[in-house]
Amino acid sequence: MKHTKFLAYAALAGVLNFGSATAEPGGKLDPLLLSHPETAFGAQTSGEANFVESIDQKVLSYSSPEIVFQKSGAEADFIVGVWRDSQGKVVHQREVLIVKPDYGVVVDYLLGWKGNHEVACAIGIPSGGSVADTGSNPAVGAGELAIQRLGLAKPAPASEAASGPAGTHALAQTGPITLPAPIAWAFSRNQSGAPKFEPIQAANPMVVKCRVTLPGGSIDEVGIAWEFRDQLHLGGKVLKGWAAIARKGPGAGTDIEIKQAN
Repeated sequence: MKHTKFLAYAALAGVLNFGSATAEPGGKLDPLLLSHPETAFGAQTSGEANFVESIDQKVLSYSSPEIVFQKSGAEADFIVGVWRDSQGKVVHQREVLIVKPDYGVVVDYLLGWKGNHEVACAIGIPSGGSVADTGSNPAVGAGELAIQRLGLAKPAPASEAASGPAGTHALAQTGPITLPAPIAWAFSRNQSGAPKFEPIQAANPMVVKCRVTLPGGSIDEVGIAWEFRDQLHLGGKVLKGWAAIARKGPGAGTDIEIKQAN
């Protein structure tokens, strides 16, 4: 039975800054946000993409995505891109949610495979950054970025961690991944008082949910789906959209439903 491997490598440079750099004139989002979600922070790794998935040691291509949905707003940006096989069937779908100015979530839906497969994810980290397997949710202390996996795979007992100059990598092993399935990561500024992420088990395994505790004590409950959903159960509420955020606590803003494209 094959096991999933999560890898981190490469160099991350730049200053974190949630600005309007991801938006193009007319409210459209830069497609680069799909291949390099870290551009929402004003940073970019080298190479074709970041958060690069591979299946059975074959790296997925992130070039020329077909944009099927995008929404740019004052509080959040959301973009969905797909890649198809020669028959026109969607085999890979990536969704990136940026909640301004605090954090982002990237979800890869691996739709074109069935059964158990070896899956890996390569993450850009800066020189001296590190990756640690903290149990079911390996976390990356990546210089300017703090990254946490929101995957649902059961971890293997053994794990490894490493740090060093750019180009080194760290490896964390988990149990077998049965595809199709989503692979998800949350990320934010790596600083004191950074948001804390907690995965939530969704009733539908193709819906990714997490609870985000913000520095002021407010809580966002985030839900992301592979399609528009009439019901996303979040924080005791029923919201709708491709993605939604239920907010509560001191200073919490209004709930967010991402259901209309720009």
